[in-house]
Parts: sequence; C-alpha cells; structure tokens
Amino acid sequence: MKKWFEMELGTSIKILLVEDAYTMSKMEIKTLGSLDFKNVLEATSELKQ
Repeated sequence: MKKWFEMELGTSIKILLVEDAYTMSKMEIKTLGSLDFKNVLEATSELKQ
C-alpha cells in the first residue's frame, strides 16, 4: 500500500490558487497548465463596499 506522499495525483483534481502577488499567480497558473492541470481556480481579493 502506498503512503499518501507516494500517490500520484490525477490532473483532473480541483486546485484553488490563493496568491497575493499578481505576477506570481500568473506564473503559477501557467506552470500548473504546463503540467496538464486543467481545474485551477484563482481566488480574487475584490472588496465590496
């Protein structure tokens, strides 16, 4: 039986990306996309008044 850190991740898993730096966020999304992760949701920090 594999341990949790030895298991392979499917590229269809859902990923929530929370990053406060715009440039880093775009780089991380691009990197995840190049690794075939398609379900990447980016958190936003829009404030409503």
